[in-house]
Amino acid sequence: MALVYFCTGKDRGVCDHEADKRWTGRCPVCQRNYTIKVKGNPEDKSKISLAALGVKEVKRISTGIPEVDEVLGGGMVAGSTIVISGPPGTGKSTLLVTIADRVAKDGKKVLYTSGEQSAEDVGLIAQRVGALNPDVEVHGNSGDCYKMAETVEEMKPQLLIVDSAQTAFLDDVEAAEGSSAQINAVINFLTALGKREKLCLIIVSHVTKTGDLAGPRAMEHLVDTLTEFDPYEQLDEDGNPDEDTKNWRMLTSGKNRNGPSGISRMFEMTDKGVVPIRKKSKLILV
Repeated sequence: MALVYFCTGKDRGVCDHEADKRWTGRCPVCQRNYTIKVKGNPEDKSKISLAALGVKEVKRISTGIPEVDEVLGGGMVAGSTIVISGPPGTGKSTLLVTIADRVAKDGKKVLYTSGEQSAEDVGLIAQRVGALNPDVEVHGNSGDCYKMAETVEEMKPQLLIVDSAQTAFLDDVEAAEGSSAQINAVINFLTALGKREKLCLIIVSHVTKTGDLAGPRAMEHLVDTLTEFDPYEQLDEDGNPDEDTKNWRMLTSGKNRNGPSGISRMFEMTDKGVVPIRKKSKLILV
């Protein structure tokens, strides 16, 4: 039984006023100073069994690329934050423009924001890969997280893509863009935004020379899924880079709260964009 609060005005007993919660000041009914009398027992929400929680089916949104869905554990989960990391030049933006196009073709609203490129630059990528979708809204040279939030609240997209964490910022945080303090604040803000609006959020993140995510380590604990999009160049018999694999990329899931980790899929960067490699002779992982 839930708690119910009654006024117990001094020397007056319990008056007729029932409160929804504890209030301050005088009782609005008897106008006397009061204490609180409780009827019922508080519910102890800390005591709950796994059986009572049940197992609900997780609602997922497809990226439109089956191989990416497989890495994510079956697709994107509404309210979750996915980080796609990798060194410069691997084709992260190309992959995300393709995903934006495929998701929009499935009838969902998509907002693509880029702090690194202009809207025209993003358009050139989309034109090259055949993804000039009128249902994808693009904000170029835009890393202002508060403006992103305003657009999200008006547009109500199902997918928000932020390229990248290093160029996004909150103007009331006194730290430079790309600094640990700014990235930490940005990830906190965007993750909360995604959960509140129940949208899928994909954030691009750069990696350092050592292969680690740029920014604070706390960032890795805030997001739901971490993936890496890396070059995968094999060597020939003489130990030289194999020309056939110089454009190969591997997408691998690391931490994944919404599915298995360690799943990898192979892709090739072509004139038409990111193309999955499905030949069994070429696949080296699950």
